Amino acid sequence: MSDNIPAFRPVPRTGVIYVMDRAREHGYTPGAADWCNLGQGQPETGPLPGSPARPADVRIDPDDYEYAPVGG
Repeated sequence: MSDNIPAFRPVPRTGVIYVMDRAREHGYTPGAADWCNLGQGQPETGPLPGSPARPADVRIDPDDYEYAPVGG
């Protein structure tokens, strides 16, 4: 279709699309336990050898549940 419309050109796979295609070529599937999606910001990796124990819970005072006041 892009051949018929001069304003469009083929776009190469870049960024996330390229990386996901390459990962699939190497065996990635969603939910695979031996892969880690680092694009999530906080990927679950399980226990890390030699690291300190993870906190079991974080206690927050109910007065701190909201955003801080914003002046203006």
